[in-house]
Amino acid sequence: IAYRLYPSSTQTGLLEESLALHCRVYNSLLEEHKRRLYFKEPAFNFSAMCKALTQWRGDSDSLKSLNAQSLQVTAKRVALAFDAFFRRVKRGNDPGYPRFKPLKRFSGWGYKAYGDGWRIHQADGQHGCVRLSGIGLVPMRGKGRFIGIPKTAEVQHKSGKWYLSVTYNVTPEAIMRQRGSDAAAFDWGIDTLLTIAKTDGSIETIDNPRWLKAKIDTIKTLQRVISVEEIKVKALLGLAPNEPLKKGRRLPVTAKLKRLYVQLSSIHGKLARQRHDFYHKLTSKLVSRFSVLGSEELAVKNMSCAPRS
Repeated sequence: IAYRLYPSSTQTGLLEESLALHCRVYNSLLEEHKRRLYFKEPAFNFSAMCKALTQWRGDSDSLKSLNAQSLQVTAKRVALAFDAFFRRVKRGNDPGYPRFKPLKRFSGWGYKAYGDGWRIHQADGQHGCVRLSGIGLVPMRGKGRFIGIPKTAEVQHKSGKWYLSVTYNVTPEAIMRQRGSDAAAFDWGIDTLLTIAKTDGSIETIDNPRWLKAKIDTIKTLQRVISVEEIKVKALLGLAPNEPLKKGRRLPVTAKLKRLYVQLSSIHGKLARQRHDFYHKLTSKLVSRFSVLGSEELAVKNMSCAPRS
């Protein structure tokens, strides 16, 4: 269940500081892993990362303010990234070496046990507050379909907003949905989203909302404005409009560019939430109506590939 957090200005500053520290820890662990691989030192596995974190926390006052288990969750993400990397290498696939993450692309941090660094205060499974270690009691809003025992949590930062994603332990009966007794089959469409054929011979179509199409003109206009501002910043650096930045150098972000980036991110964030909400409600509606749903087996990857020239 995802809850929207409403921190105060002071709490927002503490959340941003914690996010920056977790991002720094993630990149530091990745850098140490890379160094050990280069010099052929013993593997920097998850256990070794936890030992290193214990030492780092003893030497750094800023890391002492973070929950120890939340740091282990960040280390686990690095370990999983390298596990996937070596698995792809072994299979002969494109390995895709784990990347360093800038702060704006670091989504958040997690807690692996309830009561250790976080605790929820709410009634009837909706709204309430969450107490985060080192941050305080943060108001939140949200309601789930079921009530269970909190297990893990993740604090996420998206488009300037803060969220708490909580995993609950629930019984299978608690998450079962009421389903219908009819049977049907559906086909993905181009002009429409779905075409449903029911057992009584009737055909039902579901239109594609196409939220991106409705906002595409606004996005294009905003992107043109951003491009003009980026060219102006490049000119101040003595660069031509199409001249790339040197390796390791980043384009300075002015106050206007930062504002424009936030506007563009907000639009894409809203489109993503609209799609998520629509498909969640659509699947719930289909399950409540039918007990059996059939679909054709499609190789969507092959269908979406560009034709060979």
